[in-house]
Amino acid sequence: KGKSTGGGEWNFRNPVPKNGWLLRFRDLVFTVHTTPFGHLGLFPEQAQNWDWISNRVKELNGSKPNVLNMFGYTGASTLAAASKGAQVTHLDASKTSVTWARKNLESSGLVDCSVRWMVDDIEKFLKREYRRNRKYDALIMDPPSFGRGPKGEVWSIETQMAELLTLCKNILSDSPKFILLTTHSPGISALTLKNMIIKFLVGTDSGIFQAGDMSIYDTGSGLH
Repeated sequence: KGKSTGGGEWNFRNPVPKNGWLLRFRDLVFTVHTTPFGHLGLFPEQAQNWDWISNRVKELNGSKPNVLNMFGYTGASTLAAASKGAQVTHLDASKTSVTWARKNLESSGLVDCSVRWMVDDIEKFLKREYRRNRKYDALIMDPPSFGRGPKGEVWSIETQMAELLTLCKNILSDSPKFILLTTHSPGISALTLKNMIIKFLVGTDSGIFQAGDMSIYDTGSGLH
């Protein structure tokens, strides 16, 4: 507390905790904290997707699908799938993000879940998995507009998205369960992403396709 110039009392804002703070979503617990990029370690507009992932895995009735989460960041989608019994490979080029994701797994009490943690360049990883004949039943990916791999490899969504999906086709099982593709790149629409999945990855006769905008519900205005 301190004294205002008018003689009354006023409160200073509490400083942001250095070690972050815990945030709960459903049965998952995440550590969030400020970063130099202005992020907190979670993108809340993805929350509906975390529920969607959980529901898709639950619908498989314990079959334990192999799920590949690319550009996995701090692991929310990984935890959503693993908590319902999926075997997840979590892939990100940032060691810091992967370490953060592992801490979120621990915070959520899911250390016994089957998660393989990988720090690697996405294209190199997919080519290596193809050579090893490793297949995945489900894919989750949220590619950035621009990024760099652990050895400085350049990623650009505008020039490499088609190649990424083509590589994904090589490691997708014959009976895939689900694919979730999102991006925060303003120049790429949901319809474009859907069309790219159809064209480069699975074809038109491979299931049900949905596309739409991610959003956050504003309880004050009732708008998304």
